[in-house]
Amino acid sequence: MASAGEGLIVYAMQRTKVITLGGHSGGYVGYGDIRTKEIPCGKFKLITTTTKWRDKSKYELSGIPPMRVLKKDIDLVKAAVEALKAY
Repeated sequence: MASAGEGLIVYAMQRTKVITLGGHSGGYVGYGDIRTKEIPCGKFKLITTTTKWRDKSKYELSGIPPMRVLKKDIDLVKAAVEALKAY
């Protein structure tokens, strides 16, 4: 699910009317369609991806940076409203 959310962020950032606010995303956008398979002995599960996007892998681990960073220890809604007033 995280990679799907980050895919939406990447898609939205291509639009001129979108502003991203907050902190870096989780860093899961480079891979998608995760599959889990229990191996025959039942002691382990293999978790693999069936999809890899090379153009989006630059965000892997580091996450997608926001256009405007907001501090975590403040009221994020108020900070977002103030940030958007500047645009």
